[in-house]
Amino acid sequence: MRFNVSSKLKFSHTDPPSESPIATAIEHQLLKHNLTDTIFRREYTAPTEWANFRIDIVLSVGERRIGIECDGADFHDEFRDELRDSLILGSGLVDTIWRLPGADIHNHVHDCLCLIALYDRFIFDERTRAVFMKQCSEIVRAHIPGPHERILMAVDSERMPARSGYIDLRRRTRTKTYSPIGQHWRYLFEYAQGHRDISFSELYAMRLEELQQANKP
Repeated sequence: MRFNVSSKLKFSHTDPPSESPIATAIEHQLLKHNLTDTIFRREYTAPTEWANFRIDIVLSVGERRIGIECDGADFHDEFRDELRDSLILGSGLVDTIWRLPGADIHNHVHDCLCLIALYDRFIFDERTRAVFMKQCSEIVRAHIPGPHERILMAVDSERMPARSGYIDLRRRTRTKTYSPIGQHWRYLFEYAQGHRDISFSELYAMRLEELQQANKP
């Protein structure tokens, strides 16, 4: 059962409060828009054969779903994140996963939302996309979506070369739209399918050890 919040977003009444302050910041921004066709899920449960994961935010319209992971600075393991995303995508639980660093959400939330709207247009209506385009930086406004997994760009020349002048996002997808050629997540999911009898932690440790052995001189 779902219900409307301020007639702007549809929330699931069973979802717990967000565990992430930066995910809450995204939620507050979305609440400003009249997204009556978009269903918003917090702390979305994503069960796979290797582990049950949680996705910070899932936005869906009809059968199409995107996940948004808000990565804080306290703990961030890029390889672990990629393996985790691979299992979720390969299991068909969402169509696309965005990874937004907390610093980018804090400093450039409108740029982050505008990029999501450029790549995954179905989530937002035309009016909302137009508002995002007005709010974002000029370089994002001029960005042409393409088959990129990593979206790195300088968005604030006044803060350069400080880190806060950049955004550095990841977008992994199982859709054909703006899908990178030879996506690594597909290879990782196929690798995981060969080891269905172990947990995610064991899979991660095994794969990491193999990589370390391969990189030894």
